[in-house]
Amino acid sequence: MFPVRYALLSLVLLALVLPAAAAATSSEGYLNVDRVAITLDGADAQVRMEYNLAGGMRILVYLLGTRDLERKVKRVLNFEGARVEEIDTSHALVRVEDAAVDYGDGTYWFPEHRFGVTVPLVTVKTPQYTQAHRMSVEIPRGIGYYRV
Repeated sequence: MFPVRYALLSLVLLALVLPAAAAATSSEGYLNVDRVAITLDGADAQVRMEYNLAGGMRILVYLLGTRDLERKVKRVLNFEGARVEEIDTSHALVRVEDAAVDYGDGTYWFPEHRFGVTVPLVTVKTPQYTQAHRMSVEIPRGIGYYRV
């Protein structure tokens, strides 16, 4: 009877803590996003997402692999056709082909984009300049640029 009480108490505490963790605006489950850096090169994008993992999840990722972590990274970034090239417990590098519209004359349009969570710092680097957005769930209005 004694261990059952502790098990029930643990379940109640877990039920109280998990919704609070899910409510954090820069989190996707155990993944807490710190920043996203998008580098545009032609129509493609290289995306670097830096994050930290809640609790003992680092150990679980080491033991069980990165499959679930990759899924969460893709959900947060929300790019169609994103391909994870590198991932560990602190960052992921993602390649997005055709992230921008190619007008065929060396000019490109990166359309507005919405992330799966609020990102504390988003930077978008084109060959001409870099834009920064703080506490943003989206890149509004899109960005025009040309290849150098």
